[in-house]
Amino acid sequence: MLRLTQKINELERENQSLASSSHENASCRLPPAPPTVGSPANAHEQYIEGNAMMGFNEQAEEHTPQQYSQSDATSFMNLIRSLIDQDKAIPHSHISQISATPPSRSARGRNSTSRRPLPDYVLPSRPQADHLILVYRRLAATLYPFVDLERVELLYPRLWTGEDLGDDGLTFLCLLNVMFSIACNLDSSIAPTERVEKANIFYIRAQDLLQFDIVQQRSLLTVQCFLLLGQYLQSTNSPQQCWIYVGFAIRIAQSLRLDVPSTSAKEPFVQRELLRRLWHGCVLLDQALSMTFGRSTMIAPQASNAVPLPVAHPETTICQCRTRCLSDSSTPDFHFFIETLQLYRLMNETLIILYSSDNVGGDSNNVNVVHFGSLGAKAVGSLLELDHKLSCWYQDLPIHLRHGPDSIEAAVHERHRNVLYIRYTHVKILLFRPILARYCSDGAPRNASLMSNLDTLASKIALQFSVACIRAAFKMIDCFDVALSGKDIGEVDELLPAWWYSIFYVYTAAAVLVAARLSPPVLAEVTEPAVSEAWDTAMRILSRYQAHTNLARRCVTALSLILNQVMQQGQRPEPRLIPDAVELLPRSTDVPEPERSTPTLDEPTHNLSAIHTQDWASFGMEYMDRTGSMNFDSDLDNLLRHMNTSGMQVDIFGDMSWLTDMPSQLY
Repeated sequence: MLRLTQKINELERENQSLASSSHENASCRLPPAPPTVGSPANAHEQYIEGNAMMGFNEQAEEHTPQQYSQSDATSFMNLIRSLIDQDKAIPHSHISQISATPPSRSARGRNSTSRRPLPDYVLPSRPQADHLILVYRRLAATLYPFVDLERVELLYPRLWTGEDLGDDGLTFLCLLNVMFSIACNLDSSIAPTERVEKANIFYIRAQDLLQFDIVQQRSLLTVQCFLLLGQYLQSTNSPQQCWIYVGFAIRIAQSLRLDVPSTSAKEPFVQRELLRRLWHGCVLLDQALSMTFGRSTMIAPQASNAVPLPVAHPETTICQCRTRCLSDSSTPDFHFFIETLQLYRLMNETLIILYSSDNVGGDSNNVNVVHFGSLGAKAVGSLLELDHKLSCWYQDLPIHLRHGPDSIEAAVHERHRNVLYIRYTHVKILLFRPILARYCSDGAPRNASLMSNLDTLASKIALQFSVACIRAAFKMIDCFDVALSGKDIGEVDELLPAWWYSIFYVYTAAAVLVAARLSPPVLAEVTEPAVSEAWDTAMRILSRYQAHTNLARRCVTALSLILNQVMQQGQRPEPRLIPDAVELLPRSTDVPEPERSTPTLDEPTHNLSAIHTQDWASFGMEYMDRTGSMNFDSDLDNLLRHMNTSGMQVDIFGDMSWLTDMPSQLY
């Protein structure tokens, strides 16, 4: 029986053989760096696929602060990881080492801050570099406008003429290479299968230039450099480095007193706005990583709100965007950045109130505590207040950022609308997800003997909060589906969040759909057909992102395995684990079809595919041969069978952390 990982490795080898091994480089000022710095082969060896948006790796041998306590669900996710990744060529201990260890040159950084000649460095050809700069400006800078592009435009031409780059020359080279990395990840002219490897080439060059002297210089460019490093590392399997680099940016910014309102207030207008955007860029990434990693923010809420927000229109003091639609997309407009900051404030408030460790436990005999945690009935008021704030934020958006059928069609505004709407629905999911988890857990009614509890007002409120969570997931998935409709996956960079964010969002929404099947009252409210349709759509979306990263494939596998456990323990009507048009893995021709048995759902070792042959066929699945046997690739089926026959039972109902924890174990 072939393991799933053998198939994954086969696909990876095929992709590697198709990838271009040459990368056009131009040497400037000094001879090119040694081949180990920029060669694609070496870059691929050092790259480990993953997505820091999905959380920290949990290594048994690594003593790092844990974002969540150990649980049966954590063990379950670890088992999934071991099943799909046990034959991986690079051991996990090596992953931890790469994630946690600073670059070798950085480790040898000197205490001296004296200026020294620049080391050897490599640049792409001028046309390619110009193109990547344009991509960065169009697709990254419009969402995260904290890079001083005027300074970049001043120093960039000097690279090609050999002029002096000044005291920040090393930092600028590092910053520029990270800009190239981010641009490669977003460039639609690069095939999705090649983007990660090309981006990693530039990141390795940036790492080679990175020295702790940069930290000691404490310049604005240093803050920008570390922010971009953290932003890029969200797309990689380096969550520790991502967390650390953003932490560097925050501490350097604080040492420059960017968190003090008077620092920017006394500067001229242009410099003042740059300082404010830079500080709020630190706040934004701090809150984003706090949400994805499940850790407290480094910046206290008072400090994050102390510095005034940047102005929306640097070229004018008048803003009429809430009464008149902004039709000119060529003029500078920071509304998206400002609205994101305000939305993330609400998200952070949600995390502090509802996801605090203090909001656990409580009196299990108190129906309010059962549904709303230790806050009890107070949580209801907090939820209603936060939901009202979110609604007010959404209704008060500038017209060109409001999502809907009548929205203006300027390309940059269309992407801003989609990204804001997806982030908005994600915060709504975060707001109501703890209630959904509790409603579907052992403390909530899900069988006939406990149905009388549904008559309590607390249960009815919890039901509606749970339904609101699932409907937010519906809206998010629908937004992705509409944007992707009729388009190639490589064409959606100008319509949707970056692919690593998109995978994270869709996985979160799909996990909510699994939870919807745990409670008959919830499923009755949102209807089973609606959940099945949204599930199919989510799986198709994730399957399309497989062109970018193998993590999308692993997410499909993990969600299917979780759903399998849910169906076993809940004995719900079986949905389609893999919808039409989703090819989890290529068909296997060298694995004989195993014997099919026909146990019942009550038996813990049932063969899923054998039991539900008619269910799959009734949904129009085209995986049946003339004898009625399953004829699709058997790897997922084998994984399901392995779990069913291993005797492992995960208390899906009693421990809902599989819903609220990110699948960091999938690395």
